[in-house]
Amino acid sequence: PDSTHATATATTATTTNKSKKKRDDDDDDEAMSGSKRIGEGRVPLPTRVRQCLAGLRSQSPDDVEAAMFAIEGVVLASQDLQGEECSDLARVLLRLEDRVAMEDFDGKRHAGL
Repeated sequence: PDSTHATATATTATTTNKSKKKRDDDDDDEAMSGSKRIGEGRVPLPTRVRQCLAGLRSQSPDDVEAAMFAIEGVVLASQDLQGEECSDLARVLLRLEDRVAMEDFDGKRHAGL
């Protein structure tokens, strides 16, 4: 009986360690790829204004949410944001409705403007 218990404990520990390693590997992959877990899958966060615009215009709630999470940083990093691109972004953000019930939607939208 003691050897059975020891074997079961060792198996559980090995399974737990494998699960933890898998989660750690997923976190590393996520950090390296610039992806963020959005919704049920992984959607890469936009890194350019045009990508944010495409995400904001998308029918996919995951794309919209990823764009909203990235928009402030992308705008701040874009030193040459001007003209048509700037007015397109403002127009899209002003007309955007919160279809995904996102936390702090108005704050994120305002930060993008």
